[in-house]
Amino acid sequence: AQIVLNEPREFQGCADDSGIFVFDFVPVFSDLSNNDLLFFTIHFTEEDANQAMNALGTTQMQTVADGVITYWVRAYNVVTGCFKVTSFTAQATDCTLELVHLPDLSICNGQVNTFDLAQYSSVVYNNNLNYTVVYYNSEIDANNQLNPIDVNLLSNYVGTNNETIWVRVNNINNPDAFAITSFKLFIYPVPEFYDLTPVYGCEIPGSGLANFNLSSVQAEASGLSPNIEVTFYPTIAEAEIGDISTSLPLNYTGFQGIIHVRAYNVNTGCFTIMPLVTNVVDAPGANQIDPLEICDNNNDGFAIFNLIPTTIMIAGNPIPPGVQVTYHETMSDANNNVNRIQNIGAYQNAVANLQTIYVRVGYLNSSCSAIVSLQLIVNASPVIVDPSPLTACDADNNGIANFDLTSKITEILNGLNPLDYVVTFYTSSANAQAGINEITSPTNYSNLTASSVDVRVQNIHTGCFSITKLVLVTNPTPVVANPIATYSL
Repeated sequence: AQIVLNEPREFQGCADDSGIFVFDFVPVFSDLSNNDLLFFTIHFTEEDANQAMNALGTTQMQTVADGVITYWVRAYNVVTGCFKVTSFTAQATDCTLELVHLPDLSICNGQVNTFDLAQYSSVVYNNNLNYTVVYYNSEIDANNQLNPIDVNLLSNYVGTNNETIWVRVNNINNPDAFAITSFKLFIYPVPEFYDLTPVYGCEIPGSGLANFNLSSVQAEASGLSPNIEVTFYPTIAEAEIGDISTSLPLNYTGFQGIIHVRAYNVNTGCFTIMPLVTNVVDAPGANQIDPLEICDNNNDGFAIFNLIPTTIMIAGNPIPPGVQVTYHETMSDANNNVNRIQNIGAYQNAVANLQTIYVRVGYLNSSCSAIVSLQLIVNASPVIVDPSPLTACDADNNGIANFDLTSKITEILNGLNPLDYVVTFYTSSANAQAGINEITSPTNYSNLTASSVDVRVQNIHTGCFSITKLVLVTNPTPVVANPIATYSL
């Protein structure tokens, strides 16, 4: 009887790292027939198969470089002696799949709460047909094809920060041909939301418009972070899109109202939108005031000034809402609102004796301001000398005498013009410092109260004074033991 054979399979195997795969051809016999009377042998050529020569073993090694090899099978009926020859092919293939690198996915906390994993299904292997793409939560599961992520969840996957997703790509026709890659999920915080300080601009006369310096807002909106990029938009919709071509210039001219500030983290792609109020105002006023004068106790030309009381003198009382008064050492700094004097309650002049500083009365976050100068004058205290003791004769030898205190004025002034100074005398240093309870009769002062007095020398032009001490000394009157008798004629 004629031998009937079925179609044999085509053998494919994934080569190892050396490019080799070892085939076991025994299954081909079952493919051809299950007739127990048939004896099968495998050959390299059809002629060998027909001649029953050079039979091969059922285990054969092939390399990728060999390509497709055709093998011939001889089916021999051991009862009838009839045979039939057919062929099959085998190929060792490089099953390595060069997958596309998948970037990490990120979302911004509070803006979106799920990830679209499915977007990578057509990307990971360049949308090649005959391949399946399956997602897993661990590398072990991906290798063993266990616990895949439900395909119905891929488009709206609820992930966690720093989670790793594993992707397995399989050849549908060759289960041994697969590759695994991974990517991470990140949930980033959005930039901080700030209640931004309103900006002010002086009205362009009659227009209702003002110029606004938006650069002054950037530091506040970014929280001083170098990773935050700050831009400005007329509407919240444009701020959401973030198209830089529709953003406002930093030197912005507009009406009073609200614009929108987009704070964008260049590292994470997350952003926050904050409203910013723009106020159109009249220019503030600044009053020119008299110089501040202070006395120099050690005459080095420097002193400590309290500038705080001048704030309302210059800007008005009360200070208008939104107006800030700042002090600067140069006009340039005042114009640019930089390098403010920090401790205005205790400012030491930087230039000896006479210094001009500049007071800026301006709105916050605005170039809308008025500037006036303020002179700081350090007046020298009188340069006097400590006088020598003042002496008087003690007529009664009781330690008490009358003194002309004014007789020491010339010595104390030491060449100063007496027309420029007032000299007064006191029984205590406290009274001398305060300038109260002066001695009313300095030309006839009795030392009954004290053996010294305090002398205050005050400049009548500046009010500055110096104090010294005058010691009073009584000299006893000589006593004659045997007075000469008095005679009269």
